[in-house]
Amino acid sequence: MTTKEVRRDIAGLKKDLDRLQGDLRQITRRGGSAARHVTSDAVESMKGAAAGVLEEGTDRMRSVMHDASDVVMERGHDVFESVKDQVEEKPVASALITMGVGFALGLFLARKL
Repeated sequence: MTTKEVRRDIAGLKKDLDRLQGDLRQITRRGGSAARHVTSDAVESMKGAAAGVLEEGTDRMRSVMHDASDVVMERGHDVFESVKDQVEEKPVASALITMGVGFALGLFLARKL
């Protein structure tokens, strides 16, 4: 389940809770103390259910973020190893490229100031 789907589910639950609370308020106005008791129990039950769904969504998002960070770390390591290999294979070209980038960056920053 993606983050968007979890957010959509949570938004749907919030809307359902709001509707339920509105319905229960109407029942309370009409039914007196017995309805108040039922209403508060129902609201508490829905809050518990919503909290469970929210916790499950949070756990899923954590899992997705953890997996994404693993992928980023792995790709970053691969890029680092690739650059390291190229520098070892062609040290002079790497040094010249680095100096050229540094010079261009220096010119760019000097114009900004």
